[in-house]
Amino acid sequence: MPVKQMFQSGLAGVTNIMVNIKNQQFVTDFSNKMNSVSGVIVTEYRGLKANEMTELRLMLGSLNSEFRVIKNSLASITCSNLGLTDLSKHFAGPTAVVTINSSSNPGSIVKKIIGYSKDHENLKIKCGYIYGRVLLKDDIKKIADLPSREILLAQNLMMLKMPLVRLMNCLQSPATKLAVLLKRKAELDIKQ
Repeated sequence: MPVKQMFQSGLAGVTNIMVNIKNQQFVTDFSNKMNSVSGVIVTEYRGLKANEMTELRLMLGSLNSEFRVIKNSLASITCSNLGLTDLSKHFAGPTAVVTINSSSNPGSIVKKIIGYSKDHENLKIKCGYIYGRVLLKDDIKKIADLPSREILLAQNLMMLKMPLVRLMNCLQSPATKLAVLLKRKAELDIKQ
Protein backbone atom coordinates (compact mmCIF):
# COMPACT_ATOMS: atom_id res chain seq x y z
CA MET A 1 0.00 0.00 0.00
CA PRO A 2 1.41 3.41 -0.91
CA VAL A 3 2.28 5.78 1.92
CA LYS A 4 -0.26 8.39 0.76
CA GLN A 5 -3.08 5.83 0.84
CA MET A 6 -2.01 4.57 4.29
CA PHE A 7 -1.89 8.14 5.58
CA GLN A 8 -5.38 8.92 4.24
CA SER A 9 -6.93 5.74 5.65
CA GLY A 10 -5.28 6.47 8.99
CA LEU A 11 -6.76 9.99 9.07
CA ALA A 12 -10.20 8.65 8.24
CA GLY A 13 -9.98 6.35 11.24
CA VAL A 14 -8.85 9.19 13.51
CA THR A 15 -11.69 11.39 12.23
CA ASN A 16 -14.24 8.65 12.93
CA ILE A 17 -12.85 8.22 16.45
CA MET A 18 -13.00 11.99 17.03
CA VAL A 19 -16.59 12.13 15.77
CA ASN A 20 -17.55 9.22 18.00
CA ILE A 21 -15.88 10.85 21.00
CA LYS A 22 -17.68 14.14 20.25
CA ASN A 23 -20.97 12.29 19.87
CA GLN A 24 -20.44 10.40 23.12
CA GLN A 25 -19.53 13.65 24.84
CA PHE A 26 -22.68 15.30 23.47
CA VAL A 27 -24.87 12.43 24.69
CA THR A 28 -23.24 12.65 28.13
CA ASP A 29 -23.59 16.44 28.29
CA PHE A 30 -27.18 16.41 27.04
CA SER A 31 -28.08 13.65 29.53
CA ASN A 32 -26.64 15.73 32.37
CA LYS A 33 -28.50 18.78 31.13
CA MET A 34 -31.80 16.83 30.91
CA ASN A 35 -31.32 15.68 34.49
CA SER A 36 -30.51 19.16 35.80
CA VAL A 37 -33.19 21.26 34.10
CA SER A 38 -36.85 21.60 35.00
CA GLY A 39 -37.96 21.30 31.40
CA VAL A 40 -37.15 20.86 27.73
CA ILE A 41 -39.32 21.96 24.82
CA VAL A 42 -38.72 20.36 21.43
CA THR A 43 -39.32 22.69 18.48
CA GLU A 44 -39.06 22.66 14.72
CA TYR A 45 -37.34 25.72 13.32
CA ARG A 46 -37.64 25.05 9.57
CA GLY A 47 -37.77 28.41 7.76
CA LEU A 48 -36.78 30.49 10.79
CA LYS A 49 -34.23 33.11 9.74
CA ALA A 50 -30.88 33.47 11.47
CA ASN A 51 -31.78 36.87 12.95
CA GLU A 52 -35.06 35.42 14.30
CA MET A 53 -33.17 32.56 15.93
CA THR A 54 -30.73 35.06 17.46
CA GLU A 55 -33.66 37.12 18.74
CA LEU A 56 -35.19 33.99 20.29
CA ARG A 57 -31.87 32.98 21.86
CA LEU A 58 -31.45 36.43 23.40
CA MET A 59 -35.03 36.45 24.72
CA LEU A 60 -34.64 33.00 26.28
CA GLY A 61 -31.14 33.78 27.55
CA SER A 62 -32.54 36.66 29.60
CA LEU A 63 -34.89 34.10 31.22
CA ASN A 64 -32.06 31.64 32.08
CA SER A 65 -33.04 29.32 29.25
CA GLU A 66 -31.31 28.19 26.10
CA PHE A 67 -32.39 27.61 22.48
CA ARG A 68 -30.12 25.12 20.79
CA VAL A 69 -30.14 23.30 17.46
CA ILE A 70 -29.56 19.65 18.10
CA LYS A 71 -28.67 16.48 16.19
CA ASN A 72 -31.78 14.31 16.08
CA SER A 73 -29.97 10.98 16.28
CA LEU A 74 -27.95 12.01 19.33
CA ALA A 75 -30.93 13.58 21.08
CA SER A 76 -32.97 10.48 20.38
CA ILE A 77 -30.21 8.26 21.82
CA THR A 78 -30.03 10.49 24.90
CA CYS A 79 -33.78 10.33 25.45
CA SER A 80 -33.84 6.58 24.95
CA ASN A 81 -31.01 6.19 27.48
CA LEU A 82 -33.03 8.26 29.97
CA GLY A 83 -36.15 6.16 29.37
CA LEU A 84 -37.99 8.94 27.54
CA THR A 85 -38.99 7.00 24.45
CA ASP A 86 -42.15 9.12 24.04
CA LEU A 87 -39.93 12.16 23.68
CA SER A 88 -37.30 10.56 21.46
CA LYS A 89 -39.74 9.90 18.61
CA HIS A 90 -40.23 13.68 18.13
CA PHE A 91 -36.63 14.24 17.05
CA ALA A 92 -37.08 14.41 13.28
CA GLY A 93 -36.51 17.22 10.81
CA PRO A 94 -34.80 20.48 11.76
CA THR A 95 -35.05 20.29 15.53
CA ALA A 96 -34.02 22.67 18.28
CA VAL A 97 -34.59 22.35 22.00
CA VAL A 98 -35.33 24.96 24.61
CA THR A 99 -33.85 23.99 27.96
CA ILE A 100 -35.50 25.55 30.98
CA ASN A 101 -33.11 25.88 33.92
CA SER A 102 -34.34 24.67 37.28
CA SER A 103 -34.12 28.22 38.64
CA SER A 104 -36.61 29.46 36.02
CA ASN A 105 -40.39 29.33 35.96
CA PRO A 106 -41.36 26.92 33.16
CA GLY A 107 -44.79 28.53 32.79
CA SER A 108 -43.43 31.95 31.91
CA ILE A 109 -40.92 30.49 29.46
CA VAL A 110 -43.60 28.37 27.79
CA LYS A 111 -45.73 31.51 27.42
CA LYS A 112 -42.82 33.35 25.79
CA ILE A 113 -42.14 30.50 23.35
CA ILE A 114 -45.82 30.12 22.43
CA GLY A 115 -46.05 33.90 21.95
CA TYR A 116 -42.94 33.87 19.79
CA SER A 117 -44.28 30.98 17.72
CA LYS A 118 -47.52 32.91 17.11
CA ASP A 119 -45.51 35.86 15.81
CA HIS A 120 -43.12 33.63 13.83
CA GLU A 121 -45.09 30.84 12.18
CA ASN A 122 -41.94 28.93 11.22
CA LEU A 123 -41.25 28.04 14.85
CA LYS A 124 -43.42 25.06 15.71
CA ILE A 125 -43.74 23.42 19.10
CA LYS A 126 -43.49 19.61 18.88
CA CYS A 127 -43.58 18.44 22.49
CA GLY A 128 -41.95 18.98 25.85
CA TYR A 129 -40.64 17.41 29.00
CA ILE A 130 -41.45 19.46 32.09
CA TYR A 131 -41.02 18.32 35.70
CA GLY A 132 -40.61 14.68 34.68
CA ARG A 133 -43.61 14.47 32.34
CA VAL A 134 -43.64 14.25 28.57
CA LEU A 135 -46.16 16.78 27.25
CA LEU A 136 -47.64 16.99 23.79
CA LYS A 137 -48.10 20.24 21.89
CA ASP A 138 -51.67 20.74 23.18
CA ASP A 139 -50.55 20.23 26.79
CA ILE A 140 -47.86 22.86 26.35
CA LYS A 141 -50.40 25.30 24.95
CA LYS A 142 -52.60 24.67 28.00
CA ILE A 143 -49.68 25.58 30.26
CA ALA A 144 -49.27 28.82 28.30
CA ASP A 145 -52.95 29.64 28.92
CA LEU A 146 -52.57 29.33 32.69
CA PRO A 147 -52.27 32.49 34.76
CA SER A 148 -48.83 33.39 36.07
CA ARG A 149 -47.46 31.77 39.20
CA GLU A 150 -48.01 34.95 41.23
CA ILE A 151 -51.67 35.17 40.19
CA LEU A 152 -52.24 31.49 40.99
CA LEU A 153 -50.66 31.95 44.42
CA ALA A 154 -52.85 34.99 45.09
CA GLN A 155 -55.97 33.10 43.99
CA ASN A 156 -55.09 30.16 46.24
CA LEU A 157 -54.43 32.50 49.15
CA MET A 158 -57.85 34.09 48.66
CA MET A 159 -59.47 30.66 48.53
CA LEU A 160 -57.77 29.74 51.79
CA LYS A 161 -58.71 33.07 53.37
CA MET A 162 -62.42 33.06 52.42
CA PRO A 163 -63.57 30.32 54.84
CA LEU A 164 -61.85 32.15 57.70
CA VAL A 165 -63.55 35.43 56.74
CA ARG A 166 -66.93 33.70 56.58
CA LEU A 167 -66.33 32.06 59.95
CA MET A 168 -65.42 35.42 61.49
CA ASN A 169 -68.56 36.99 60.03
CA CYS A 170 -70.70 34.17 61.41
CA LEU A 171 -69.12 34.47 64.84
CA GLN A 172 -69.43 38.25 64.87
CA SER A 173 -72.99 38.31 63.58
CA PRO A 174 -74.76 37.20 66.80
CA ALA A 175 -72.59 39.52 68.88
CA THR A 176 -73.33 42.42 66.53
CA LYS A 177 -77.08 41.67 66.59
CA LEU A 178 -77.00 41.47 70.38
CA ALA A 179 -75.16 44.81 70.60
CA VAL A 180 -77.70 46.47 68.25
CA LEU A 181 -80.59 44.98 70.26
CA LEU A 182 -79.14 46.20 73.56
CA LYS A 183 -78.54 49.66 72.10
CA ARG A 184 -82.14 49.91 70.88
CA LYS A 185 -83.44 48.72 74.23
CA ALA A 186 -81.30 51.34 75.98
CA GLU A 187 -82.65 54.03 73.62
CA LEU A 188 -86.20 52.91 74.31
CA ASP A 189 -85.58 52.95 78.06
CA ILE A 190 -84.25 56.52 77.85
CA LYS A 191 -87.30 57.67 75.89
CA GLN A 192 -89.71 56.20 78.43
